[in-house]
Amino acid sequence: MIRVYTDPSAPAVLTEGTVPAGANSIVLQTAQLGTEYGLVYLTLTRGSLPESLRIPKVYAAEPRTPEPVAARMNIVNRPDGAGTSDEVTVGGLRPGDTVRLYADGTQGEIMRTKSGEPATAVAAAGETSVKIFNLQLQPGGGRLYFTVTSAGKRESLRTSKLYDAE
Repeated sequence: MIRVYTDPSAPAVLTEGTVPAGANSIVLQTAQLGTEYGLVYLTLTRGSLPESLRIPKVYAAEPRTPEPVAARMNIVNRPDGAGTSDEVTVGGLRPGDTVRLYADGTQGEIMRTKSGEPATAVAAAGETSVKIFNLQLQPGGGRLYFTVTSAGKRESLRTSKLYDAE
């Protein structure tokens, strides 16, 4: 019997299973451990022998999408009343990548378009860039933050780019 714990001494078992006869390994399923790396503790019980001491085992962080390159972001901050809204183009993507825009570097929600929709876009099949339209950026210029999320990976860290005044 293999048992997995999240604490070196607490009695709560995260998951457990019995190694099949004739096998020398087992795959155990569990709920989400967390997105960052961490520790679990394993024990082994054989037959009528007592459970072994807990052995720490490091698990890896979930893969994160690499940070996007600011040079691949183009920001157009048009004057109010010009008849068209501000827009952002992000290149260097893979089909299926999701781009999100933020006004803050570490906290805060995804920016919203003028119509209240999240400022996000997904690269279509065969495409390597996306455009996000209908934005209202700061008239005096500023800094915009963006992330990319690739299939099977966590959202990248935020990358920033300065943009000019209208």
